[in-house]
Amino acid sequence: MANYLIVGLGNHPEQYNNSRHNCGYLVVDHLAKELNLTFNKENFSGVFCSFSIEDNKYFIVKPTTFMNLSGDCVTAIMNYYKIPISNLIVVCDDADGLVGSLRIRKDGSSGGQNGLKDIINKVGTDKFTRVKLGIGRPEDHHISLADYVLSNFTMEQRHKIDLVVKKTCEMLMHYINGKPIDYLISQYNRIW
Repeated sequence: MANYLIVGLGNHPEQYNNSRHNCGYLVVDHLAKELNLTFNKENFSGVFCSFSIEDNKYFIVKPTTFMNLSGDCVTAIMNYYKIPISNLIVVCDDADGLVGSLRIRKDGSSGGQNGLKDIINKVGTDKFTRVKLGIGRPEDHHISLADYVLSNFTMEQRHKIDLVVKKTCEMLMHYINGKPIDYLISQYNRIW
């Protein structure tokens, strides 16, 4: 039996539920709903649920640390359930991507995303799949990026994000059902 880990990044306090920085949470919440699962387990500095398909077990996780400590949760779960780095997927926001964009990469830098940066540092490699939902940057240059990512989407942006969340879940369902990452990159890397 192989174990897989799908991680959605976000900030846990409820005040951030609809913020741009919580795209990862939005995706895994939607995925869990599609699979009729609830985040009913709390451990390893996160909340998670799990399910099995044939000989594979999947864990869907939301770290409950602040964003910049997400690696604590990820490494704890990976170590406990002996999940190889090749079976890790991290879903997060991407300030360098346009709102409505979806980008899947098999490795690479954090791109300045603090949760991703912490995971890379703590797992000791950047050789894992990450799925980035574009949130753009503030149009008003007086707003800092830190304030922008913690603020809510505009109504127009939210419509685009809702579509990208659905497309990301569709992509993850294909992954769960055995489609290779290269195929998913060719089908889903675009602005929706």
